[in-house]
Amino acid sequence: MPVHSSEHASFRVVNSSGGKHMPDAYKLQDLTFYTSSFSGGGDCVEVAHLAGGGVIVRDSKNRSRAPLTFTISEWAAFLSGVCNGEFDNPQVT
Repeated sequence: MPVHSSEHASFRVVNSSGGKHMPDAYKLQDLTFYTSSFSGGGDCVEVAHLAGGGVIVRDSKNRSRAPLTFTISEWAAFLSGVCNGEFDNPQVT
């Protein structure tokens, strides 16, 4: 299975199964979804990059649910927040 690296984590390709909900003109079965190597047991989200920019995020446990779609700037802002620790759980040490 191909592995793609980023500065913070690696991502492995996940076979997309498609679904009833198709954001814009994209068909989910035509997209390549990635999941983080940190996900462990499959309880994670999957991310697909769109040709025109932005991403689609779906739940790996329930692929039939409607995915979330983000613009390039929304996704960049989210990733910046993650890298800066803005979503860290204060109860976990």
